Amino acid sequence: MADRGVRPNVVTCGTVISGLCRIREVDLALELHRNMVKWKRSPNLITYNSLIHGFRNVGRVSEAMRVFDEMLSREISADVVTYTCLIYAVSIWFFNGSERVF
Repeated sequence: MADRGVRPNVVTCGTVISGLCRIREVDLALELHRNMVKWKRSPNLITYNSLIHGFRNVGRVSEAMRVFDEMLSREISADVVTYTCLIYAVSIWFFNGSERVF
C-alpha cells in the first residue's frame, strides 16, 4: 500500500496493531502506532486498548502506563477493558516486587 502512496485508515491500522500485540510483537505494534500519528490517523480507544493489553502481556507495565497516559492526553476516555488490563498489569507488577502504586 505504502509504495503506491496509499496509507491505511484507522481501522486497518488498529487491526494490524491488535494482531501484532496478540503475537507479542509489541515493538512493531508501537512503531505502527507512531506511524499512524505521523500519517495524521488518530488512534482510537480500541487501538490504545490493544497496545495496553500487548504491553501487559509481555510484562512491560511501565510502557502500558505510558500508552494509557498518552491516551488520556488525547482526550480518549478509558473503558472497562482499559481499566481491567491496567489493574491486572499493576497487580502482576506489584506481586513481582515493584514498588510503584497505581
